[in-house]
Amino acid sequence: MGFRSGLLISPTDTRELVLAGHTRMAALTHEAGRIYLLHSCGDLSAIREELIGDVKIDAKQSYGHHLTLLGGIDVDFLCRSTEEEMRACVRRTLGAYLAMKDEGRRYSA
Repeated sequence: MGFRSGLLISPTDTRELVLAGHTRMAALTHEAGRIYLLHSCGDLSAIREELIGDVKIDAKQSYGHHLTLLGGIDVDFLCRSTEEEMRACVRRTLGAYLAMKDEGRRYSA
C-alpha cells in the first residue's frame, strides 16, 4: 500500500478503495476466532489510525505500543547485507525471541 515516503495512492482513495475490503476481511477473520495480520511495505502513517481503529488489524510492523510485534528482521537489511551479516542478525533476533518466549512461559501473575 505504500513506499518509503507515503501511500501509493492518496489517503482518501486508500480509505475508499482499499480499507473497506480489509475491514470486511478482518471482520470475517475475527469471527472465525483468528487474528488479522497485515503485511504492507512502506509508510502507512497517513492511515495508521484507520488500520487500528476501523479495520481492526491485530498486527502490523512498526506500530509501537498499539499492536503486536510482527516480524523482527528489516527486509531492506536482508536485501542489502552480506550472508554473514544476515546470519548474525537472524541469530541475535532468534536468541532474543526465544528468550522472550521462555520468559513468558515462566511468568506467573
